[in-house]
Amino acid sequence: MANRAAMVAQSRSRREKRLRIQRLEANAFDKALRNWAATAIPEHVLEATQHLAMLGLRELVLNTPVDTGRARGGWIVSLTVPSDRVSNAKDGKGGGTVAKGDAKVQTAQPYQIIWMSNNTEYIRILDQGGFVPANPGPSKTGGSQSKRGRKARKGEVLVEGGYSIQAPAGMTPLAIRAMRSYKIT
Repeated sequence: MANRAAMVAQSRSRREKRLRIQRLEANAFDKALRNWAATAIPEHVLEATQHLAMLGLRELVLNTPVDTGRARGGWIVSLTVPSDRVSNAKDGKGGGTVAKGDAKVQTAQPYQIIWMSNNTEYIRILDQGGFVPANPGPSKTGGSQSKRGRKARKGEVLVEGGYSIQAPAGMTPLAIRAMRSYKIT
């Protein structure tokens, strides 16, 4: 039992360190973007903001793990303030969610904040890790297709290091890296 507690504490410590680094990266990106926007022409700011938002949204949606499609369909784009709405949309491939978000992004004005929110109750665990146990091994459930329509998964490893194997580094860090790699001119 003590061994399990030590493993959980070690996993939590690694996750917290990873989150601190991700926050620093996001803050550095935000500062660089604000410095550029302070001297840029409003039309250029709008064009870059929309491009970055669409790039970030695609990364978030398409890197969100899929089981039923609720987490992928849960991404909501809003302007000025983050959405507190919970979407019950199921979008296993992500195309509908991206298209809906891109349409909202196109309505933004220069210097307007574009938010991407997902209020699905388990999104934080998918993005920041935290599955317990962190390394449960192969799934013990499955067999034929379940009553809820999920595919059989018996014997498959679904979680490793506290993260879904479909998003071993979460989704937000990948979106931030993609946006940071975009060259604003």
